[in-house]
Formats: sequence, C-alpha cells, structure tokens
Amino acid sequence: MIEQTETRESITGVRKLIAANLVKSHTEIPAVNIIEECDLTGVDRAMLVPMVLASIGEVVRSFPVFNAAVIDGEIVRYSRCDIGIAVDTERGLMVPAVRDCGSREVEALADDVVSLAAKAREGKLSPLDMRAATTTFTSPGKRGGIIATPIINAPQTAIVGLHRMVDKPVVRDNQIVIRTIANLTLTFDHRVADGALAGDYLLTLARTLEAHALKYQASR
Repeated sequence: MIEQTETRESITGVRKLIAANLVKSHTEIPAVNIIEECDLTGVDRAMLVPMVLASIGEVVRSFPVFNAAVIDGEIVRYSRCDIGIAVDTERGLMVPAVRDCGSREVEALADDVVSLAAKAREGKLSPLDMRAATTTFTSPGKRGGIIATPIINAPQTAIVGLHRMVDKPVVRDNQIVIRTIANLTLTFDHRVADGALAGDYLLTLARTLEAHALKYQASR
C-alpha cells in the first residue's frame, strides 16, 4: 500500500484578497441566479465581450438597480456604467473596469478590453484600472462549461455571465434549424430587486445582445 502524503500551502497575496471578497459576498448577499438563452449564430467572437459590455451599458439605463451597490444599508445607483471584466491570469482573477460602457461605440470598448486584458496578464494594471466598477461581466469561455453561477463582486448588486456557445437544434418559424446558442446568466442581490424585474432585465439584455450580434457577423 502506498503511503499517503500531503502538502500544505497558505492562501496569500491576490488569492487571499479574492477569497476574502468571495466569502463576504457569499455570506452577506442573498444572491439569486436567472438564466436565458441567447442566439449568437455567426457572431464575430472577437467582438463578443465588447458587444456584451455595450448591451449592459445600454440596458441598465432602464434597469438602474443592476448598475448599483449596497453601501451602509443604502442602494447607491450610478449614472455611468463602468463594467468590471474578469480576466484569468497567473496571479489569479483580475477585474479591471471598462469605463462608460453606456455611451461608447463597440469598437472603442473592444480596444479597452484588449488593452486591459493584456495589462492584467502582464501584471501592469494600475490601482485606477481596478477601481470603482459599478457592475461586473464574466465570460468563462470554453473552459467554463455551458453554464455557471458567478458570485457577485460585493458591494455590487449584479454580475452577468456569458457561457460557452454550442450549436444546437432550435425551432425558428416552425422549422428545426441549427443555431449557435449561449447561456446568459444574471446573478443579482435579492435585497434590491425581485425576480420579475431581474427577469425583465435579463430578457432585455439577451435581445439587445442578439441585435448587436447581427451587426457583427464573422464575415465582416
């Protein structure tokens, strides 16, 4: 019989900060998850993240409670939508903020996404890059599965996730066709919104993202 051995490693540095924030979120926020399918057939995947950011920035104008935070028992709504984007790096998950997503073109947001992701992976993010996001978006990509339930970045009230795209049969105009479908998730703070409002927000977000996707087909 092979003797069992073990190793131990302290949780330190960036991982310790991430752990503390996740525990705070999980213990203090009554989080609820909603899932909606999104048809992204033919989309230019290089433009997908900035399209989601633009969609969130547009839709939260009508649903401001999801571009907000709970601070000292008050709901703090923000006039500008600055979205934290989760970037996987060797040092752990970094979340720089893309500014003013509600009023800038998708191409401008795309430039910011590329720049911030590169800085994150190179360890060159500044404190300003990481500061004052008003909501968060995460896209686990192929490694993240077809669905996940992201944890809210406290004290924010919501996080949106876009998960792996899968070709699947769906019904369109009474015909079965193959479309590229992804699950869009919303995790929200139930203290500040009920399910009906959150459902309306996610449905509006999904349809807005689909409209953006039609403008950015892979053949362009």
